[in-house]
Amino acid sequence: IKNWGNSEDDKKTPEEIQNVQQLWLALYSDLLTLMNMSATASTQLVISDFEALTAIARSNDKEFLIAQGNLENFCLNTLIPCVSLNDDDIEEFYNNSLEYFLRDIAGLESESKRYSAQSFLKILGRYYKQDLANVFNMACQSLLATYNANPDQSWKEMDTAMFIMGIVIAKIVHHNRGVIEIIDEFNLTQFLQSFIIPQLGSKYPLLQVDALKFIVDFRAVIEPEIILNLF
Repeated sequence: IKNWGNSEDDKKTPEEIQNVQQLWLALYSDLLTLMNMSATASTQLVISDFEALTAIARSNDKEFLIAQGNLENFCLNTLIPCVSLNDDDIEEFYNNSLEYFLRDIAGLESESKRYSAQSFLKILGRYYKQDLANVFNMACQSLLATYNANPDQSWKEMDTAMFIMGIVIAKIVHHNRGVIEIIDEFNLTQFLQSFIIPQLGSKYPLLQVDALKFIVDFRAVIEPEIILNLF
């Protein structure tokens, strides 16, 4: 987009470039949404799309990703569905729960839609951490309400909420110690009480794994007495 807009033979105005950027993001968002809805969509194509978005997030052109409500629309309508569990994820967990858990603790495999979306989210979070937190905090409250209304039908929404917030609220992550600093003005204790701790006793093993992973990742910033009371 940048090269096209700055071509000496056909230089575009800032308004024309902005319009093309908006169209480009809308097309990518629609494409990811359609592929996520399709059971036969190519995983590699989804990965490639997120790699392109991640490259933009690293570039000087990243500002348009948050302009005109783009960040909220993309996160709510595209990114959340892409990181939600699918049937293959659930089947893999029940076929080999220990391997799934160990891989989840160590980090997601690279060749997956969820990992690609996570990578994009992490890069975007370097520059717009508070913006992401504001968007996802409200979204996760909605997911929690949906889950509480009907846990049996909506338990995957709880998994999505914990997965996303575990990325968004982490400000500094140490290789051995996990998260050592979280974003400003985030009430971690309240989040633990509302989202995480109740899932340790969930009848859904995947939610138990999610909750345990969150506690392991954030152990350095969780009040010691909370952890002592859990075990």
